[in-house]
Amino acid sequence: MNPTLLIVLLGSWSHVHGCDLLGLNLCTWKFAYNVTDNTSEGVSAIPPKAEALQMCRYKHQLESCFEPKLEGCSTNIVYLSTIAPTEGTLKFMCAGDLEAYISQDSCWSLPEIRNLTAECYLQYISDIQEILTSPDMLLGPKHTLIDNFCSVMGRSRHCMHDAIKQKCSEAPVNIVSELMETVFRKMTSLFSCQYNKNLVSKGRKRMYQLY
Repeated sequence: MNPTLLIVLLGSWSHVHGCDLLGLNLCTWKFAYNVTDNTSEGVSAIPPKAEALQMCRYKHQLESCFEPKLEGCSTNIVYLSTIAPTEGTLKFMCAGDLEAYISQDSCWSLPEIRNLTAECYLQYISDIQEILTSPDMLLGPKHTLIDNFCSVMGRSRHCMHDAIKQKCSEAPVNIVSELMETVFRKMTSLFSCQYNKNLVSKGRKRMYQLY
């Protein structure tokens, strides 16, 4: 969750009507600044123990900053693909089983894991940026747009899973699989992405906001 990358990514979408994307991003910037001891590096893609504890420490502060800015965001694609994953990460780690997560710190702290998962995150940001800046975002068929977002999320999930599997045991692999499901839950629910069987729509029409 690199705040500089998010600023660039949101760019021209920062004044989307009904969803304060710029305000939300500034909240995220401050959060990352606090979590990483006032550096500009951003939070790790898969945070090691020290970062995870800091994230949970500042979770309430971030949520309080988010709260007045979230009106109109629940079906906003830009919010769902850039800000909501941060909320999902915090929900998984801090409202879930933090002890189980940090018990696998020997995996999360490996330099190879930090590098591999960072590459997965950067690829996700690049793929999302490509979608958000393409003509299809506003003019293309909706089914194509949905397929593109679902494909990006699927690739990101597999990338994280494979990165952890290369160096770590089954327990952290399973934790990351659950983490990624939570991270993308809002988008997979909205788009009914078929790779997530638990979230496939049962014939119910889904509405989403482009701008």
